[in-house]
Amino acid sequence: EDGTIVMDGDLTATEAVAMILENANDENFVVIDARTASEYETGHIDGAINMDYMSGAFENDLGELDTSKKYLLYCASGARSTRAAELMGDAGFPHVYKVTDGYAVIALAYDAQTIIACMPPR
Repeated sequence: EDGTIVMDGDLTATEAVAMILENANDENFVVIDARTASEYETGHIDGAINMDYMSGAFENDLGELDTSKKYLLYCASGARSTRAAELMGDAGFPHVYKVTDGYAVIALAYDAQTIIACMPPR
């Protein structure tokens, strides 16, 4: 890490799932679900924290987060996570990635990857 700001973090669902699985045990990697609480309750990525971008509290809640950690944001379509990532970048978070696909696509990719990861070798 040379201290450069990494705000080019646009990831496809498949890339995001790979990053999530690679960083599963890294306490400095945080997944943020930018959807509403009711959307979050219908299903979310394991370990993701819910920070509703539309709640009006998102910007204030950023103060609770550690700027030195690496963040991956997702939402239903990619629109809210894009705006949330921009806010985080403006607030001084250097390592922010956003998923350009929505949760449904991420969930399918996640299921596929975790199933593959659990398959015994042939």
